[in-house]
Amino acid sequence: MLPLLNEYKENLLREGISPFTINGRCKNLIYFSRYLGHEDMRKVSAKTIEQYKIHIMTEYRTKDGNKLKDTTIELRLEALPSYFKFLAKKRFIFFDPTLNMEFPKAEKHLPDYIPSEKDMEELLQGPDTNVFMGIRDRAIFELMYTCPLRNIE
Repeated sequence: MLPLLNEYKENLLREGISPFTINGRCKNLIYFSRYLGHEDMRKVSAKTIEQYKIHIMTEYRTKDGNKLKDTTIELRLEALPSYFKFLAKKRFIFFDPTLNMEFPKAEKHLPDYIPSEKDMEELLQGPDTNVFMGIRDRAIFELMYTCPLRNIE
């Protein structure tokens, strides 16, 4: 049971968090709620959260029998501080159990291949800019090259 979940979602929307991120956080909170079973959120302590961390880092397995990837673990845990801070702010709980806790961060990796300037010049020269589709394609290539966009964007 996740108390005030709808209010939490509305609060995240007001903060400008994307709906995609909100859905992901709520999904990860549901995983935590399943781990707790019927335990009341008011009784969740830092120790409970530490046990959950250990569970998903060492014991939990996917349907295929594999451990969770570091990025998945990070996402499962990052929803907790935000949610408990919200519950404390709404006075549903007296103390945020995630306060002063550290959560693991997944290692960031650079792409395997970064095109050279020459590669990019060749790519940009590829579209036929005498036709509309070529102008569109070149604009897309230039946007992707000059702006650090995320995959979702």
